[in-house]
Amino acid sequence: MSDIASIARSGMAAAQTRLTAAASNIANRDSTDFRRFQVDSREQLGGGVSAALVRDAEPQSGDGLSTDLVYALEARQAFQANLKVLKTQDQLIGSLLDTRA
Repeated sequence: MSDIASIARSGMAAAQTRLTAAASNIANRDSTDFRRFQVDSREQLGGGVSAALVRDAEPQSGDGLSTDLVYALEARQAFQANLKVLKTQDQLIGSLLDTRA
């Protein structure tokens, strides 16, 4: 796997983790003692990112619906951008192989 592909895949996985956190927060926001999920993102050596779900230590009050909806939209856009990178790389490799053939 090339560096570009691994970076894009890690970005897609991180976006999926952010979407999971936002969806869980939206679905459970009215639950008793609700503790929000946050995403801990870290840079990986050699490029890319890792992401992990982290639950808040204290229950949250107030409405974070608008925040979570924005996070979900951001996650969708990040996923689509990284998918476009993978598709572009695939097209470039295909063009290179066609040129060499």
